Amino acid sequence: MKRTLILICCTFFVVLSYAQNVSNPKQPKNNGWWCAVEGHAGAVFFRPQAYEGLFGISFTNGYRFSEYARLGVGFGVTATKYDEEFLNRYEFPYKLQGATLPLFLNVRGNILSQKERKCVPFWNADIGFAFLKNLFFFDAGIGMRVGGNRHAFILSANYIGRMVDVHYRKESNFSNGIMFKLGYEF
Repeated sequence: MKRTLILICCTFFVVLSYAQNVSNPKQPKNNGWWCAVEGHAGAVFFRPQAYEGLFGISFTNGYRFSEYARLGVGFGVTATKYDEEFLNRYEFPYKLQGATLPLFLNVRGNILSQKERKCVPFWNADIGFAFLKNLFFFDAGIGMRVGGNRHAFILSANYIGRMVDVHYRKESNFSNGIMFKLGYEF
């Protein structure tokens, strides 16, 4: 009886110690919901003499397919500061809006894997429509993510192009410029 009891106890301890050595670390999911909050500032040029200064904030929510591909929908507020020469040169048939409400589709992803790095380059692109000023816009850029796989600070430089629906411009309604974004993604 003693031998049986000792054999059962030894078997029990072996099973317990084996269960503690087998580890199943929980890896962060590569897919699922994601969100980004970004502040942006930049300038859009109509021609070398006239520009609009832009600054604002945007919120993006979407689905993360992998660390290389994310798709989301975003909205925000963008304020505009017009060049004084631009304002004095044209007669405006309506009051200029100083702010827009952009609604856009966002696509982004890492260029390198972030599993073993704290800082990786990423790409992003937006396409959408800004209300209150009736303009179609797109932007594309590259930047750096600093942090973990699911939580990171982001900084990017973007090219922005806009097609403005206005009647006071004698030149083309297309304008382009550069915009910088700083934010947090989780």
